[in-house]
Amino acid sequence: MENNVTDCKILPGYKSDHSAVALNINLIKLNRGPGYFEINNSFLLDSSYQSKIKNAIKEIVEFNSESNPNIQWELIKGRIRDESIKFATYKKKESRKEEIDNLK
Repeated sequence: MENNVTDCKILPGYKSDHSAVALNINLIKLNRGPGYFEINNSFLLDSSYQSKIKNAIKEIVEFNSESNPNIQWELIKGRIRDESIKFATYKKKESRKEEIDNLK
């Protein structure tokens, strides 16, 4: 966001040993990210998806057994996201393949 800052001033604080900071940001030029991840709930009923997620969680816990539980949780969430995206891509390809086969 540093490139979007148009002005920054340090102002004296009133009856405090801290200073106030005034920061102007140009939000019009701000580039948005890819958004947030939202899981497709129908995957939760698919047994192959369930097994992939269970295996991914087991791997993370085994490889990071000495890690802080908070770090493990963040790793698990990231891996679930990755596995979910891969699974969604696979399901989409399968669905398109079926549609093409049905048209023939």
